[in-house]
Amino acid sequence: TAVVVLFVAAGIYQEQRRAHRNDVADPPEVTWAIEAIERATGRDALVVTDQPIVLFRAQRATAGPIVDISNTRVAGGTLTAADVNAEIRRSRPDAVLVDRMLRVLPAVIARLDLDYRRRVQCGSATLYLTSRAATPPCPVQS
Repeated sequence: TAVVVLFVAAGIYQEQRRAHRNDVADPPEVTWAIEAIERATGRDALVVTDQPIVLFRAQRATAGPIVDISNTRVAGGTLTAADVNAEIRRSRPDAVLVDRMLRVLPAVIARLDLDYRRRVQCGSATLYLTSRAATPPCPVQS
């Protein structure tokens, strides 16, 4: 019984260490993006982004075919700039947040620059908006 208790205690200790080590804060651009999207879009808004945590925390929907804009899909060629642009044109999202993989697709950035009049920059993140709604100040020093 003592051996079992020791193994269980060791397992719990190890799991607590792992959880504590992985408990890191979001980058300031992500925190900013969550608040900016909450302020600038309604609860029923459609948002496209390469930062899925932003969608989750802001409780916004996205276009199904581009829910996963990951390095694996972009680098592997299973998600192309043409695919992203076609889905954005089809779904007409209220906002598009570019912070990771979309930055390496110049054709997507060029299309967003044409289609969205309002762009707000915060560190590595750029938020493209259809509305003139207020966004929070960026906490990142340029």
